[in-house]
Amino acid sequence: MVVSHKLSLIYSNCRMMMKHFIYIIFLGLFFNSLPSFAQETDDLVKVMDQYAIVKSERDSLIKKNEELSKEIEQLNTQLKSKSDEGQELQRLKKDNAELLDSIRKMQAHIAYGDNCIGRLANSRLNNRFNKNQVDDAIEGMGRITTPEVIKRFKQVPGLLAIYQSANDSLRTTLQTIQRKTKSEEWSKEWKKAVNLKESAQIAAKRQELKAILTQMSYYKDHYVKKSNDHWTIPYLDRIIEQALDRINKSENDLNFEDLIKQL
Repeated sequence: MVVSHKLSLIYSNCRMMMKHFIYIIFLGLFFNSLPSFAQETDDLVKVMDQYAIVKSERDSLIKKNEELSKEIEQLNTQLKSKSDEGQELQRLKKDNAELLDSIRKMQAHIAYGDNCIGRLANSRLNNRFNKNQVDDAIEGMGRITTPEVIKRFKQVPGLLAIYQSANDSLRTTLQTIQRKTKSEEWSKEWKKAVNLKESAQIAAKRQELKAILTQMSYYKDHYVKKSNDHWTIPYLDRIIEQALDRINKSENDLNFEDLIKQL
């Protein structure tokens, strides 16, 4: 009877933990209902503030899962020591099977939590660089234990790790381009070419600016390789695209100050 009572308490505790984790399940179902593509870039700002909660709840569940697994081992040992096939033993086996099923469900919910953390961490790449948020995302990615989730988001930790340096490099690069376009000599040559509609000269001046941008490490190592198999930092990509579009199309004074302020 002591064993049965102990098992009943553990089972009850397990059910309570899963109910407490309903927020994680909801987020997991919400995320999995969104369109799926190579690199998720969903706007998850509304749930960003829940990031710490997601990690905390998931980690608590993992810890409880480990505790319950140990209890299961002990109870299995006691079950094996029972020699009779009476009602007590049958009840223990039934409760034990239910508890094992609860643990399997718990592990599935942990996977949901891992997916939430992966999606939230990936979404940091879609937003302006924030050191605290990126560091937190890197730490969160390190906690993921579900193999499928690790595989799906395997490129995210590396991109988070270079986000700050890539961000700083892009800012410096745009500042360099900005100084060049504001220099008296370059500005004079540009205005002359535009006024006289010298297409060859205009193209040459545009190429000068593009050459500065395309020499960035991030541009060469990531931006131009962007594909389903090669993930990037969407926030920086959008700024690069705007800068290139401005260089390729503008016929007025080239100004990148607004883009610089976004970094």
